[in-house]
Amino acid sequence: MKIEEKETTRVGEAYPLLDSSLITTSKIKKYQVKIIDCGDYTQLYLYPTLKIKHLDEDNLSKGGGYSRVGEGSIEYKNLVRSKNQMARLVMCNHSEFKTFITLTFADNVKDIKKANAVFNDWVANLKKRSKRDLKYIAVPEFQKRGAVHYHVLTNIDYINDLILSKEELRIYSPTTKKWQVGKSVPSWKKGHSMAKDVVSEDYDLIGYMSKYMLKDFDNRLFAKRRYLYSQNLKKPKPKILDLDNLEDTQNLQNILVNQNIRFQSSYKDKLTGEDVQFMEFCCKQNSQDI
Repeated sequence: MKIEEKETTRVGEAYPLLDSSLITTSKIKKYQVKIIDCGDYTQLYLYPTLKIKHLDEDNLSKGGGYSRVGEGSIEYKNLVRSKNQMARLVMCNHSEFKTFITLTFADNVKDIKKANAVFNDWVANLKKRSKRDLKYIAVPEFQKRGAVHYHVLTNIDYINDLILSKEELRIYSPTTKKWQVGKSVPSWKKGHSMAKDVVSEDYDLIGYMSKYMLKDFDNRLFAKRRYLYSQNLKKPKPKILDLDNLEDTQNLQNILVNQNIRFQSSYKDKLTGEDVQFMEFCCKQNSQDI
């Protein structure tokens, strides 16, 4: 990766806007590299020209993931942004998650606001009754019949947890033409529930959750949260690096030396037309795929 060659913009030129979900500090600073610290994992963006960071705040601190643009319609780029935010949450907390739970409504509940209220009540009651530090990330989705259902990653233990049924269920899926094995969640009394073990089954957690967010453009989620999560999760930490600064350069070198590259690619920034390099790293002592 070449980091010595960089083209600077002239004073007075307009600088491209940054993704506001990745900005946390208030001081204006120039940079060529943006990193997202996700615990055992790090995402890195390398820009060909000098950038300037402006005052903004991190959307994750608001418990967001909103999809909103235009007059009642959702744009694909907003779905991708929400997906990326959620994926970073999964990365930061991947070692916490033990089960993947699907919750459905027996009644044809189509109102996402009403459904979210029921889901939040279930979470609150679960915390109160079990006195547990429940951690979760949930993605709502609409079934073909229009009813809302939820896909939820949780720290509920599949083997020893009293929240799940003792006996496993085997249900045949006409869609996948496979038998699904899991346990029911007795505390969810609104419809069907199924909990799967993501530890022993070696799930791709990010891929599993992301596919539900990018499946289609569902404008019923306009101005609604695209995903829900517990506030006790670790949050990704964005940071920008100025390669003319010795400390920032050393921070970059530490990443390159101490972490392995899991994935790399490049993409064209739609605002500037520039080719941006993207890399994702994981700690060398942690080779687990998520």
